Amino acid sequence: MRLLIVLFPFFFLCSGMASDTYREKQMKYTRVREAYAAKEKIVNRTLAGFSISRDNLRIYLRAFKTEKKVELWAKNSCDSIYTMIKEFTICDLSV
Repeated sequence: MRLLIVLFPFFFLCSGMASDTYREKQMKYTRVREAYAAKEKIVNRTLAGFSISRDNLRIYLRAFKTEKKVELWAKNSCDSIYTMIKEFTICDLSV
């Protein structure tokens, strides 16, 4: 019985150590897998054009309601300056 009392907390603490990463959890969904298959190469190529690594990626989104646009800025985690990657137009908004 004492052994069970000692081993139970140990088992409980160790069970969370092998958890999936966020990406692994997301890849369980069909729509996410399809999106990766369709867009991953484009994203990697776009980032490479700006010398940004996906593994060290930091992003910043900047939205302007009046101008109806959203800007995507990115940098490597070791860089100090963000680079604007793309600008998206907002087609409609609430008042």
